Amino acid sequence: MTLPNYFLETYYPENIEQGKDFSAIIFFFGGGWKGGDRKHFINQAKFFSKRGLLSILADYRTENLNKTTPFESLKDDKSAIRFIKINPSSFQVNISNLIIASGGSPCGHLAAETALIKDYNEVSESLSDEYTTDALVLFNPVIDNCPSGFGYERIGSEYNNFSPLHNINKGAPSTLKLIGTEDALIPVETVKYYKKY
Repeated sequence: MTLPNYFLETYYPENIEQGKDFSAIIFFFGGGWKGGDRKHFINQAKFFSKRGLLSILADYRTENLNKTTPFESLKDDKSAIRFIKINPSSFQVNISNLIIASGGSPCGHLAAETALIKDYNEVSESLSDEYTTDALVLFNPVIDNCPSGFGYERIGSEYNNFSPLHNINKGAPSTLKLIGTEDALIPVETVKYYKKY
């Protein structure tokens, strides 16, 4: 399905039952907000679709292709979630079930933001209802954009409003974070701090 700033590629469970609605997982590809391709998580999408989840691979604007900033990337990802929740029948999604956001590295960051950040929405879209994700599966996620964190040179003073670590709260959805203790870019300590909430 093609939308103004992104493409949603769907992988349905086998043997779809007529009238059955699914929970869904949507994957945002990695690439440091600069590049990347929605095929990044195709293996994971196929894995989860075989286990009963509608799996969605999402495009969004990037610096290399669209000359945009991380803020436009987030707007697109939030728009994708909003579109799915506004049009559940088009996807056979039951919005009373889970919609899970997933991503890796800086795009684990974007996935987290679809649940945590209220700002950075497309001005052309109705915001009368808040459409966020219900759970998160994050692969080595960037969650800290402060001066000592990842991407501050591009985020700048907006980090207080943009960084997941600085916007986590007790109402945050259940989150599975997958990270190695020898990760050279994402300090495990930041993940432990995030976990406190």
